Amino acid sequence: MDISIIKLNVGGSHFTTTRQTLMKIPYFTKQIPSFIDRDGELFGYLLKYIRGDQHAHYLPKDRQIRELLAVEAEFYQMGHLKTKLLQQTSKMPLQMIYFNHSEEKHIGRIMPNQFSKLKHTSFSLSLNENTKCLLEWTLGNAAGHFAIVINGQQTGIIASNGFSIVSDQSINYTYASMVTIRKVLQLPAGDHHISLVASSFDPVLPYEASGPVIIQVQRIPEIYFEN
Repeated sequence: MDISIIKLNVGGSHFTTTRQTLMKIPYFTKQIPSFIDRDGELFGYLLKYIRGDQHAHYLPKDRQIRELLAVEAEFYQMGHLKTKLLQQTSKMPLQMIYFNHSEEKHIGRIMPNQFSKLKHTSFSLSLNENTKCLLEWTLGNAAGHFAIVINGQQTGIIASNGFSIVSDQSINYTYASMVTIRKVLQLPAGDHHISLVASSFDPVLPYEASGPVIIQVQRIPEIYFEN
């Protein structure tokens, strides 16, 4: 049995393990480089998973980390783990905690160079515990730069050049006759007033926006993996 001690530097994070353990990761069956230019924290999850006899309890519960870990699993040629991570993520249940649908209505005038409040896009939410939420607005015939305001505080500008984008803050913007704005936020327990504001794409001309408006808020629960 080969119990040679191996030292690795993964993205600046240092690990010490055995050759026997590394051989369980297909990537290392052909080479064991001293430095790997990948994410060290994510590699730590992979190493714990292997050391724990590939038990699911060693995998992270956070959805975003699992998605990133699936990318690393592909790099390290761990196809079975990648499939397991993606399957579990896709099965994550979302619980609706707020829903509102208004018929065709005038949303408002989206002004250039300044953020304007939009009609029918505000709502109140009461939470009895800290909750990770997926906030989603679907607007008819609107175009611009959007921002979400929670209890009077703006969470950040959602800028777009007219194409579909997904940012590192889990914001999605789609330029079309129907616009969907999504954002994942960790909200503390208590009462919250949430609204959407917007500014026109055009630096000079305002934009007249109309409905309908659909607002959905879904709870993202913490999910434990099953074997």
